[in-house]
Amino acid sequence: MNGSIHKLSNELKCAGDQNFNDFNFNRFKGQLNTLKTFFNLALNNTIIENLEIGLNIETIENTGTILNDNLIVWNLKNRQK
Repeated sequence: MNGSIHKLSNELKCAGDQNFNDFNFNRFKGQLNTLKTFFNLALNNTIIENLEIGLNIETIENTGTILNDNLIVWNLKNRQK
């Protein structure tokens, strides 16, 4: 099984295929219990291989400008500075 537990939670709540809303630890635990029930999982024997933690930062500058000026995406974009 793979994919975003956050996105799955939003899909099940009809909030769309996105992960930009808040997803706290309680929602994570609730979604794990949903997966446990649906797939009959033994969570004590289940391994989470990847955990991503994100945060939202309010900025004065346009977000697109910050990303374009500072983010390098391997094989898709060359840094232009």
